[in-house]
Amino acid sequence: MCCNTVHCLSSLKEVCTEKVTKVEDEKTKLRNEVADVRNELASMQQELNEQKDANKRAPSQTMKSHVERLKNQLAMKEKQQQVQKHLNET
Repeated sequence: MCCNTVHCLSSLKEVCTEKVTKVEDEKTKLRNEVADVRNELASMQQELNEQKDANKRAPSQTMKSHVERLKNQLAMKEKQQQVQKHLNET
């Protein structure tokens, strides 16, 4: 009976050791995944900040539209002035 108990305890210890090893391996794997996700997040955050800075420096689409509209208005006024000048000269 004594040997059987020792054998049972030894088997139980092996099973527990295997389970602990699997859990530790899974923990290590998850830690690595978390580290990878954190690195990716940091990279994306840096990219986002760089894009925000670039957007601050670049004119907005609304501003570009206003500038284009004003250029067209200016060109039309200049043509009107040239026509008026021609009419006044003749």
